[in-house]
Amino acid sequence: MSAQITPRQGPLPAVAIQQALMQQQQQQQQQQQPSLPVLFRVEVETRQGYVYEGKLISLDDDYNINLAEATCRRERLCDIERALLQAKGIPAPPASPATRRRYLGSVFIRSSNLFMVRFQQSEEPALPSSAGTSSSNNNNNSSANAGNGAATLRSAFKSMASKVKRQINMERQKNRVERRQRKHLAIKTSQTNMIKGGVGKLTREKEKVKSKRMGKTKSEVP
Repeated sequence: MSAQITPRQGPLPAVAIQQALMQQQQQQQQQQQPSLPVLFRVEVETRQGYVYEGKLISLDDDYNINLAEATCRRERLCDIERALLQAKGIPAPPASPATRRRYLGSVFIRSSNLFMVRFQQSEEPALPSSAGTSSSNNNNNSSANAGNGAATLRSAFKSMASKVKRQINMERQKNRVERRQRKHLAIKTSQTNMIKGGVGKLTREKEKVKSKRMGKTKSEVP
């Protein structure tokens, strides 16, 4: 017989995000949307101080992240230095090219470089009025998809929390039943030991009385 291999269960936040992504993909397939709408727009900050912003495509159990339509900018230290200069009244120098936003496209970020992941509430910035009705319609569709994505993410975390609570309650109930069984078993064993001890004592007393009677009868015989 072949051994059954149980699938590895990842951390709960990663599992909840994966479920939300699967629900979004299933909804898109049911609606038969021709273009890929915004799923979840996130900001991923790395340990080196780079911030990647884009659409979350996949996230595995080890928190390795795959982004699409991603941009990159340098966030840490540079903004702090500029803020300190402005607080002292010194005019801040112009931002260097390293701090400007750059378009990268598809990006794979390893968990070893991951520092923080932020889910954005508003997906797309508001377009100017000169962009036309088609652009405004696309913006409205993306904002609607953003609201659906946020609702899907919240429902996924709520369902995961309810599953965890249900499992904890089941474990507690199981532990209570096991404690009761052990308690009843201990009471039964103590009672049986007491009964066995009493029976053994009675038999020993009977044997003593019988031996005394036998000794008396032997002494009376000439």
